[in-house]
Amino acid sequence: MEEQLRYLGPVSIWRHGGGGHVMRRAHHHADLEANLCLAGRAAYLIDGQRIALTADDLLFLHPGQAHLLVDESPDFMMWIVVWRPDAVGAAITHGLDAQAGSQRPTSIAARHLAPETCATLSRLCADVATTTAAVPGGEYLLWRLREAFLAAAEPLSAPTHPAVARAARLIRSDPDLSLAEVADRCALSPDRLGRLFRRNAGMTLVEYRTRTRLALVVGAWTPQRDLLHLALEAGFGSYSAFHRAFRRLYGTTPATGLRQAVEPQRPGRGVST
Repeated sequence: MEEQLRYLGPVSIWRHGGGGHVMRRAHHHADLEANLCLAGRAAYLIDGQRIALTADDLLFLHPGQAHLLVDESPDFMMWIVVWRPDAVGAAITHGLDAQAGSQRPTSIAARHLAPETCATLSRLCADVATTTAAVPGGEYLLWRLREAFLAAAEPLSAPTHPAVARAARLIRSDPDLSLAEVADRCALSPDRLGRLFRRNAGMTLVEYRTRTRLALVVGAWTPQRDLLHLALEAGFGSYSAFHRAFRRLYGTTPATGLRQAVEPQRPGRGVST
């Protein structure tokens, strides 16, 4: 369910939750995005790191930063605000570890806010979602979110271990690598790397590789493409292995999930989570 959807040219804002789209895949875009969590629980997978989200969390997703929203509870709800590059000035993003149009940042911009601060910002989001003054309202909202972020005490999670980040990059670049090869390239034993990866990313290396392979199939699929060929190309040993992995992750069959994924989206939704 997407509530109070509002497209304001260079700024878009909507409220997400209540059981969103069945099909999700990691993506990135050229826009700056903010997620203000209001209720429930979810998690983001961002470049191999798992960020748990609860009420009163504020997360910025910077241009080029690949992200995947997973494990939403039925009551999860958040505001999503997206600013096109031409709506974001460098000065207003200073301190968020990235500027509009910059390369992917090296850290995750996520903080936990005081409940009263989150409530105030949520009311402001609702005001901006109904305003006719699109650009001034969007700029002011970004400024208020930035100030709340900088005033928050601590990040949501510790920095990712370098070996975990390297392992994630290796798997994304070549999902056919064995886990022993990944560990060897990270100069760690498979057991040591596996423990570090699970602690940092909230999943095993096998699960991360499976998700990466699924993302490759989903990203390449069109109604004209053969699913068996794509599954084998992505590293699945058989169609049945792909089918099981797809159903386990997305809760539906590939035929149903992929059909929903390519249904025409409303304007501006290409940057949603």
